Amino acid sequence: MRRSEIVAAIIDALKPLGVPLYEWRVAPAEYEELPIIVVRDKEDHIDATEVSASAKHTMQIEIEYTTAKSDLSAQDIRKAVSSIFAAIKQADDEKPIAEFIAPKSVDIDLEHNEVIVGRGIMEIIITYCTEIWRL
Repeated sequence: MRRSEIVAAIIDALKPLGVPLYEWRVAPAEYEELPIIVVRDKEDHIDATEVSASAKHTMQIEIEYTTAKSDLSAQDIRKAVSSIFAAIKQADDEKPIAEFIAPKSVDIDLEHNEVIVGRGIMEIIITYCTEIWRL
């Protein structure tokens, strides 16, 4: 399945960052577990309208980076987001992950609890082709 292979390639690209990685983690992280990265393959729009044996997929992957510390700043989250994008770009440059891959959006969020908790939520868009009825 191409979709599973693409998600695995994204996760592999992020491993050198040395941050614990999860695919579709749903349990909230405790402060002592942070930082973490969670990868979710949320949407896959399939275009099979042409008379063909193939389908074009446009998938959105969400990557959520969460960390916490007493002096966390938005700049810290921006640096982490840049590192995540750089790791994916480097992996794609070395061995293409899909036909097309690019950043779509970045949201940054900071909130003050016992410490400051920050999140960088990135969406990337990926296009790839499969046979009709395949993921």
